[in-house]
Amino acid sequence: MSAPRPDELPLFPLGLVLLPGELLPLHIFEERYKRLIQHCRDTGEFFGIVWRQRDELAEVACTARLWAVLREYDDGRLDVVVRGEERFRILAAIVPEEIELEPLRAEIEILEEEGPEPAEELKAEAETAFREIVKLGEAEGEPALSEDYPLSYAIAHELELEPALKLRLLALDGEAERLTLLVDVLRTVVERLELLKEREGAIRGNGHAR
Repeated sequence: MSAPRPDELPLFPLGLVLLPGELLPLHIFEERYKRLIQHCRDTGEFFGIVWRQRDELAEVACTARLWAVLREYDDGRLDVVVRGEERFRILAAIVPEEIELEPLRAEIEILEEEGPEPAEELKAEAETAFREIVKLGEAEGEPALSEDYPLSYAIAHELELEPALKLRLLALDGEAERLTLLVDVLRTVVERLELLKEREGAIRGNGHAR
């Protein structure tokens, strides 16, 4: 039986953005987060990974479930892998009395998918743009498709996207919007990479493109 969807979550603020379905390795060394991971091991509950920039938290974030414990150190530190689950919006932050021992918490709402299903042509366009990135050496293989997570996330998992762009994807409520954004980004990247390769070829040819 899956755990009930929460209306309050412990938070793990980081300088990165987690997407649904994405696997993320973490090194746990602070006492409050060691306690959090132990609680998740005992209960199967999840927590929220939220992008932090300076002292500000992003409004939209992703729940994370403990996927694997890779190593436990003698001093209690842990190497773990978590997996992104569902998008949520932070409604209100809750600061614990013992901030060194307990993580920040938040009242949240789970965000549902909205909007129409993307057209097959849009899906094909996104897959084609991704394959162009693979050809140019900026990604490897095919996106790991899953019935649990949309194509847009599967493609994004394979790319080294800036946190701000991943946050834009996370904030969009529909798959068609996410794929449209990804196609625009991938096209721009392909154009820049092709131009860069042309310039490199011209330099190797003593200034004359072949």
